[in-house]
Amino acid sequence: MDEKIIRLCEENNVPSLVQALSTLKNQKVVDLLEARAIEGRGDPVPYLQAIFKGSPCDTKVGLDRRIFVFKHAIQILNEGDLSNKIATEVVGFLLMELDAFPGRTLAELADVFINAIKNGSLSNGKSLELFPKVLSAVAAKDFIPMAGDGIHNVLFIWLLFFRDVPMTSDELRFVMEKIVRAMKDLDLQELPPLVYQLLLLSTKGHKQLVLEGVTSFFNNLDETCRKERQGR
Repeated sequence: MDEKIIRLCEENNVPSLVQALSTLKNQKVVDLLEARAIEGRGDPVPYLQAIFKGSPCDTKVGLDRRIFVFKHAIQILNEGDLSNKIATEVVGFLLMELDAFPGRTLAELADVFINAIKNGSLSNGKSLELFPKVLSAVAAKDFIPMAGDGIHNVLFIWLLFFRDVPMTSDELRFVMEKIVRAMKDLDLQELPPLVYQLLLLSTKGHKQLVLEGVTSFFNNLDETCRKERQGR
C-alpha cells in the first residue's frame, strides 16, 4: 500500500492519493512508516512526502493525520534506531512542513517537546533539531492558541530560548510584544517567573517596551479588580 501511495504522489494524482489514505487508519499509516524507517523496507522520506501531500491542513482528517504522523516521527527519532543519514533526511523534511501547520497544532507540538524534556524522554539530539523551528513557527503566528499550563510552558521556553539566540532589533521587539500580549491568558501565580525572564531578555534591547507593557498590564488588572469590588 505504501508503494501505491508514493506512486500516486509522484504522479501528482492528489484526489486519488487523498482517497487511498482515507482507507487507512492513522495507526496503519505510521506502521508503514516504521516498516520503512526502522525495518529498512524502503526510504521513509518519499512516503512521508506522500502522506503530507495527501493530508491537507484545511481538512480535519488531513490535519489529524499530519499531527499523528508528525508526533510518531518524533517518537521514532527519539528511539535512536534510525541511521544518521535517514534521521537527518526525516528531520529535514519535517522542518520544511512545520510552517504549514496552523497555530493550535504548532502549540500542541511545542507542548510535546516540553513534556518530553520535563520527563527526560528526549534522549536523541535529532528530534531536538525540530524544537527551535517549532518555537519560531509558533512565534510567527498572530496569536498563541493555548491556555493554562500549555501557554505558560511555551512562553517560558520561548524566553529561555530567545535569550541565547541572535536576533535583529525588530525580531526581538516582535517576540517581546507577543509575550506581553499573552500575559493576560496566564494565572497570577505564573506571572512572576515569566516577568523575571522577560526582564532578563530585555537586557538585549527594548527594555522600555517591556517595562511599559508589564506596567500597563498590572494597571489594567488593578483597574479590573477595583471595578469588580465596586460592583459587589
